[in-house]
Amino acid sequence: MRKHHVIAGAAAALLWASAGLGQDLPAARFTAAQLDAGRQAYIGHCMVCHGDKLQGIGDAQRLVGQDFVDAWGHDTTKDLFTAIRVEMPFDNPASLTDEMYLNLVAFLLHANGAKTGAAPLTADTSVGIAGIINGGPAPDVAAGLTSGK
Repeated sequence: MRKHHVIAGAAAALLWASAGLGQDLPAARFTAAQLDAGRQAYIGHCMVCHGDKLQGIGDAQRLVGQDFVDAWGHDTTKDLFTAIRVEMPFDNPASLTDEMYLNLVAFLLHANGAKTGAAPLTADTSVGIAGIINGGPAPDVAAGLTSGK
């Protein structure tokens, strides 16, 4: 019987770690200024389709939690930047500046638990997303965004 408890405990610990819970993640490669600008860009260009909690509305992809981890956890920050730069906003792809797209990536990473760092995110930054997020949502995202934030 004790052997089953040990195995169950080990399985729970593995699940905890694989979910990103309890991990002390390294600082990501984006600044607080990029995060703030990304939040405003999200509110202005993305929230209408992806929602105030990044939950996705209608057919729009959910951008936080396990859905984001499943979609982007195996990719890099450069992959995410390139994809949203080419595909978004849905009704007017590639219409924002590269700086705005970089700021949006910073906000999405933050929304999924990444910590701000000192170095800015650039178009050439290529960091594995799984190593810097925990799936979030960040408390400010879970509470919902408004145009006043």
